[in-house]
Amino acid sequence: MIPLIHDFTGKRVTIFGGGKVGFRKACYFSGESDLTIISGNFLPEFGSIQAELLKRELSGLTDIQSDSNPPEKYQQDEKYAAEKEKSCLNMEISEIIRNSALVIAATSDKSVNNKIGDICRNEEIPFNNADGIPGDIIIPSMIKGKNYTIAVTTGGKSPGISRHIRILLEENCKDLDGMIEITEETRKHLIETIENQNERNEIIREILSDRTAWEYLKKDKNSAREYINGKYLA
Repeated sequence: MIPLIHDFTGKRVTIFGGGKVGFRKACYFSGESDLTIISGNFLPEFGSIQAELLKRELSGLTDIQSDSNPPEKYQQDEKYAAEKEKSCLNMEISEIIRNSALVIAATSDKSVNNKIGDICRNEEIPFNNADGIPGDIIIPSMIKGKNYTIAVTTGGKSPGISRHIRILLEENCKDLDGMIEITEETRKHLIETIENQNERNEIIREILSDRTAWEYLKKDKNSAREYINGKYLA
């Protein structure tokens, strides 16, 4: 697997599960996508996020089985004629998730999660499984600032380590936003004044390695900016 930063604006993310795990996943995507959440019951906390809540009893999901007499609406569909058919609930779930950019199974029942995964694979929809047979998508632990996003994952081997790394970064990299803003300004100035790209890159590397610059940044951004401008741009 390789990491990507994906824009879900205007895209549908469907989450199965109305408990604590489902709510945590929903919070992750809240404000970043159009959310649909499906469950037999929902924690009251779901009322605090903008999402479409669909009440369905998911224990009725079945394993994908062959069916020589699929419903009439599917009989003319070559894809469904070639695939194994599902129960009525399976087919309803297939309809619901069909336009999803991502589906997440976060119920408390592994077998239900795995069956949702089977449906997603049938529909060729990216899938994340919170508990059960892994899907093709991992949702990382995320650290987000004004100017940066950092994602950390252990590939599901130790989620606690991912959280630990996130906490370390949050505690020890509090000035990243300020340094990003200053080096963005510096880079624009260097592009205007120095033609050689390697030389420009070397100056930025020196600034980022300059402990004094980071110490000034702890005081305030203007002090750091004055120090950097005086030492590297004068």
